[in-house]
Amino acid sequence: MLRRSSIQATCVAFLITDQRQRQRQRQRHRQHKTTAKPHQHHIRFTCGKLGAFLMTTDVARPTIAPAATSENLAMLPPSEQMRLFFTTLFEPSDLILFRPIETWTDSDGRKRSNVLYKSVRHRRLGVCDNDRNWSWQPNLWESLARSSIQLGEKSHANIFFGVCPRFGSDGKYDKAWQIRNVRCVWADLDGVSVEEAVKRCHKNQVPMPTVVVSTGNGVHFYWKLSEPFLIDDVPDPLPILRSRTLKNARGKSESVIIDPTNGKKEIPYSANIAPPMSNKALHIQSIMQGINAVIGGDHTKDLSRILRVPGTANRKNERNGDAAKPCSLISIS
Repeated sequence: MLRRSSIQATCVAFLITDQRQRQRQRQRHRQHKTTAKPHQHHIRFTCGKLGAFLMTTDVARPTIAPAATSENLAMLPPSEQMRLFFTTLFEPSDLILFRPIETWTDSDGRKRSNVLYKSVRHRRLGVCDNDRNWSWQPNLWESLARSSIQLGEKSHANIFFGVCPRFGSDGKYDKAWQIRNVRCVWADLDGVSVEEAVKRCHKNQVPMPTVVVSTGNGVHFYWKLSEPFLIDDVPDPLPILRSRTLKNARGKSESVIIDPTNGKKEIPYSANIAPPMSNKALHIQSIMQGINAVIGGDHTKDLSRILRVPGTANRKNERNGDAAKPCSLISIS
């Protein structure tokens, strides 16, 4: 019987394309079972041709923190929802990205979005004392909720946050290859109720999430890791900077990275020249790909992912008359 407190969410999803590949996978799985530790538990997921299996590399495996309590929290004030949400998933010293984005659909059916760059923030929600001990800011949550709601109402903006803490601020470290700390894994399920999403977890023996959020158009699940998963198999990430000399086709400063070999030369940045994801980064993303595959989640496994802040509103297509829907914290385990 699987024990929730010791279940390892170490699943990697891959497509089985032929009989030879399936045979190799079964052989590896049998070899792993013969060498596994006596009390090591894992989940094996299957979903048609898409399988999710225990990762057998030497990479440290993240485990899900034990469950504690659960209650419906949707009726709490926005400030209290935000307090419970962020203090559960983050530490006071974490640098969190907040990004407001308006989203809508044009008359021709094309989806549009507009990032309110002037209102993008990278914030630490804690304070550090003289002894370098971090604690949560006690009077922060009312102002955070008020400013988020007012910005949304004024600009039809959806308020998003970066699920993984950022390495640095000012938009210099917001790409997936720059993430170095993962505190939770997550899933985004569109077009389902909380009840249906929870049933999918039970049906597929997926541990109940630490945090459940109703987004107004679906559900977000978060599984808090008992220890942060550190992507420490690569050096500190290079920042993405604005060039002082290079201009793009629109006449604006080009995004560049500095050549690490000499520390001076500016290299125009694009996805084609981005440093590759490390093995540990690919590993944790594969875990989320496996979880999402079996519960019907979206493709939101990238470590730079932003999701909705509970206590705010889902304002998708509000400029065209669609009513805003509450994004609410439902439970914390």
